[in-house]
Amino acid sequence: MITVIKLIKTSLLVALISIFFLASLVNGETQNRFSVTEIEIEEGIAQIVLNDSIEINSIELVVTSSGTELNFPMGIEIEDEYLEESIINAIESGEPSEEKTRSVSYKITELVSDEEYSAARVVFNDSLFVECQILEGEKGPWVLWPEDFKIIKSPLRKMVERSLIAKYKEERSGEDE
Repeated sequence: MITVIKLIKTSLLVALISIFFLASLVNGETQNRFSVTEIEIEEGIAQIVLNDSIEINSIELVVTSSGTELNFPMGIEIEDEYLEESIINAIESGEPSEEKTRSVSYKITELVSDEEYSAARVVFNDSLFVECQILEGEKGPWVLWPEDFKIIKSPLRKMVERSLIAKYKEERSGEDE
C-alpha cells in the first residue's frame, strides 16, 4: 500500500513538472514574440505595426559597412535580436512577417516621479522598451506616449494606461506620507 501511494505521488510530481515545463514553453519563446503585421515605407522611412496592436512610425533603416541598423524615434528601443531582424527583413522586403503573432504582454519597469515630472518605462513582450510621461490634467493624470508610438488596440492601451496611472498614484501617495 505504501509503495502504491509513493508511486502515485511520484507520478503526480512528474505530471506537474511536465505541465509547468510545457506552460513555460508556451508563455516564453513563441507567445511573447512580436511579428511585423503591417508595414508601410515612404521615402526611406518605415511605419510598422507589431502584432496588430502597436504602431511605430519614423523608423529609419541605415546601411553601414558593419551591416544594417535601425534608427528608432526617441523614447523607443528594441532589445531583442529576433525582433530587430524581423523588422529589418520586413523593411527590406516591403512585406510583413510570415509568422503572425497576436499576443502582447507588458510590464512597467521604471517609474520616476517628482513634483514637476513623472516618467515611466514600459516593456512590451520583453523586447520593446517605450518611455512615456504621466501628466496631470483637469480630469486627473494621463499618459503621454512618444509622438511616433501608438497602441492601436483600445483594450490593450486602456489596460496599460490604467496600470501606469495606478502605479503613479501609488507612488504619489507614498510621497505624501
